[in-house]
Amino acid sequence: MRTKKILLIIPLFFIVGLMSCAFQSKLADSSMREVRYINGLIHNVNRNVVELSDGSRWVLNRFLVTSNMSEVIVVLFENKLQGFMYVNGNKYFLKPQNVEVDFDTDFLSRKSLGYLTIIKSIDMNIGTITLLGGTEWRISGYYKDIVKNWQAGTDIIISDDYTWAMNLPTYTKAEVKLLASGR
Repeated sequence: MRTKKILLIIPLFFIVGLMSCAFQSKLADSSMREVRYINGLIHNVNRNVVELSDGSRWVLNRFLVTSNMSEVIVVLFENKLQGFMYVNGNKYFLKPQNVEVDFDTDFLSRKSLGYLTIIKSIDMNIGTITLLGGTEWRISGYYKDIVKNWQAGTDIIISDDYTWAMNLPTYTKAEVKLLASGR
């Protein structure tokens, strides 16, 4: 009898697991790319080498002229130490300098998970943004003044729980809710 219960429970867990995976994939549209990101501060800049306050050093694709303590957003592609950084509203592609990482337990595990995409359009009259893949998101009323400076065509990250959107060039964040999927 006990063996029968266990044999019935195992497929049930499998089915629930599949359903939860299917639910997540319905929310993310085809334009979204999984990324890890972190907000940080510049500790030191030497031409195109940037050291952040967490001690990480990055080589940028071009020289950077800014002051120490400037706010940055580092965006890294899935389990890689490659991506880009926004500094003062400008995008710089980057790679690590002298960084050895255990991907499972070290550097990337300290970063936030989200989905990178692009704003297709914004309708401030009804308070919605449409992303490149066609998903439509309602902006919480409290954040409408913040979002009025967002522009179509800019990079945006949707949080992994699909409740926040962060505009990368402006460093601003707004609470959002999925209205319609583009799939």
